[in-house]
Amino acid sequence: MKLNYIFSLAVAAIALLGMTGCSHEAELTDTIPANVAAVVRIDVTELFERAGFEKKGSEVVAPDYWKDAPSEILEVFSNVSDGVDLDNVIVVQTAAGRQVITFEVKDEKALTEVLEKNDKSVTKEDGYNAVSTHQFSMIFNDKQGWAMENRDVKGIISTVKAMEDDAKKQSIAKLAGIKQFLEKDYTINIAGNTAAMGGNSIPAELQEVWGTVGINVEEKEITFEGHALKADGDVVEVNELQAINPAVLSYIPGATNFVALAGCTPEINWDGIIEAISTLGGVQARGVMGILSPYIKSIDGTVMIAAGASPDSSFDDYDSWQFITMIHMPQAKVNEALATARNMMSRYGIPFSEDKDGVMSARMTPDISLYAGNVDGYLAVANRPFSPNRQNGLAKNFVNKNGGLYFDIQSLRLLNPSAPAWGINIVTEINSDNVKGAVKLNGTNDDILPTIIKAVM
Repeated sequence: MKLNYIFSLAVAAIALLGMTGCSHEAELTDTIPANVAAVVRIDVTELFERAGFEKKGSEVVAPDYWKDAPSEILEVFSNVSDGVDLDNVIVVQTAAGRQVITFEVKDEKALTEVLEKNDKSVTKEDGYNAVSTHQFSMIFNDKQGWAMENRDVKGIISTVKAMEDDAKKQSIAKLAGIKQFLEKDYTINIAGNTAAMGGNSIPAELQEVWGTVGINVEEKEITFEGHALKADGDVVEVNELQAINPAVLSYIPGATNFVALAGCTPEINWDGIIEAISTLGGVQARGVMGILSPYIKSIDGTVMIAAGASPDSSFDDYDSWQFITMIHMPQAKVNEALATARNMMSRYGIPFSEDKDGVMSARMTPDISLYAGNVDGYLAVANRPFSPNRQNGLAKNFVNKNGGLYFDIQSLRLLNPSAPAWGINIVTEINSDNVKGAVKLNGTNDDILPTIIKAVM
C-alpha cells in the first residue's frame, strides 16, 4: 500500500474528531469479501487526537506542524459530521491488489451539500453519487461510501461492485474470528489473509490462517500485539519454538544496538527456510547455504546474534562494531563446524591460533581478530573475546520468551547528520501464541506520534 495513499486517506478522515455514533463495523464488513488480502480498521478519532488535532466547534484545528501539509482534503472533510459517520474507517486491499477505503453515510444530502460547498462537483454515476479530484475518487449512496486514490469514477464503481458480488458469497462478517478481532479496541486493527498474500507458497496447513496485528498509539509509545488466527478465531500456536536460554544474554557487549534471538526446536522447517534464502540470494547464497545446511538443521536450542557500535569509535565505523553469534547444537556438530571453519580460513591464508579453553582466534586485520569456539555448549563467533559477565539489562525483556528482537539507537543523527536528534528503541517478544512489542523514542519527552509525523513531513 503506497505511503502517499495512506497519508491522503488519513488526512481525509480527520473529521472523525467531532463525530459520534454507534459502531457500524458489522454493516461495513458485510460488504467486504472474505477473499481480500488485508483489512485495516482505523480508530481515526484516537489517532488524530494523539497527533495533536483538536475539534473546536464545527471545525477541526490542525497542530502548528501541519501548516505546510496539503489542506484540500482537510477542508472538505472537516465539515462532514452531518453527512458521514467515520467512527470506524476500514481500508481494504482486495485480492486484485486494489486499495479501497469505506465508511458509513449518515446523511446523503448533507454529504452532497458539504462537498459542493467546497467546490467538489457531485455527479450521478450508475446509481451512485460520485466525486473525482486529482487525488482521489469517491462514490456514495444513502448508506455507504468508498474512496480510492487516483481512480476514475468508472474504475471505483467497477471495483466496489466486484467486492459486493464476492461479499454475497462470503463476507468478512461471516468469519467470526476475524470480525471479532476487527472489533477489538485497538487504535489500528490489521488482518492479513496468508493465502491471498502468499499464493501457492503458503503451506496447506496455513491456507486458512490470518495474521492479525493490533496497534495502540499512546502518548509516549506505540505498542503492538500479533496473533495467527483461524477464521473462527482459534489461535494458531507456534510449536516450533521453545523458551530461550537467557544465559546467552550475559555474553552480549554492554554497548549493543541490535539483538535477535529465538529458541529453536528440531520441528522447524529448515528445508523451507534454506530454500527461501537460497532462492532470494542467488547462486552465491545457494553455495553458502549448501555448506551451512547440515549445521543449520542441527540447531536444537537458542540462537542469538547481537551487534553494537564500540564505545570508543564512531557509530558509522562499522568495521569497529562489536558482534557475537551463539548457536546451540549437538556438541559433535559444534566441533565439526569449528573444524570446517578452521580449514576454510586456512585456505585463504588466515590461520586460527591454537585452541585455548575451547576458543580459537584469527587475526583478520591489524586491529580486528575473529574468535570462534565451543562456549558453554554453543557454537560461538565474535570479534571480541567471549565474556559471560556483560551487564546489558536485556534479560528482563526475554526471560521465559521464545524469542525476541531489540533495537536501540540514541539519536538518528548517528545515521544521518540532518536527521532528528531523537532516537528509537524497539523491543519485541515472541511467545508460542503471540508477538508483542513496543516502540519508544530516545532523547525526547515529546509525544511520539507528532514527533514522528514532523520528522517525515
